[in-house]
Amino acid sequence: QDLGQDADSLKALEAAYECHSGADDIGQELNLRYQAAGLWDKSEAVLASLYEKNKNQQSLAAQLSHALYMQGKREDALVVCNQALQIGGQWDVQLLSNRSMLHAQLGDVGKAKEDAVAALALQPDFISARLNLALAQLGLRELEACVQNCDWVLAREPENAAALMNAALAEMEMKQQAQAQLRLKKLLQAYPGHL
Repeated sequence: QDLGQDADSLKALEAAYECHSGADDIGQELNLRYQAAGLWDKSEAVLASLYEKNKNQQSLAAQLSHALYMQGKREDALVVCNQALQIGGQWDVQLLSNRSMLHAQLGDVGKAKEDAVAALALQPDFISARLNLALAQLGLRELEACVQNCDWVLAREPENAAALMNAALAEMEMKQQAQAQLRLKKLLQAYPGHL
């Protein structure tokens, strides 16, 4: 790896893990390499094996949920996310935010809002949770609250694409076309080709 021979390095790491599949440190390193390469199916396999042996490690459940999500396996990711939250620990805020996003994508915006609110109760300045709350509020047609949360994010990240888009969508529904157009123009300037 130090010589820049990443493919050979990965093969050597895979061989080491095959010889010593019980070595968690090798498995974690292999998982990180798979994720860096975008090999989420292989990441899932390693994490599932590690998690099976360490059911009380919230971090492993959180990582496994993420690997499942990255493959589009949202229902499976939600199941593992729930397991991780039952374990409890330092990942709770991130997991609540992630579960909020999963609920929204699976069409349950009410639960998405509940999880985003719970995440923000633990960490009020968590931008991802604030964005998930705004998305849920948009789905629930709580339009003014959606815009307020988007503006909170934009005060900290003026070119945040999700905040600009969701605020614009809410404003269009509220017939505030001029303000929505300003946001969409800013979005296009920051991210040409985004729309």
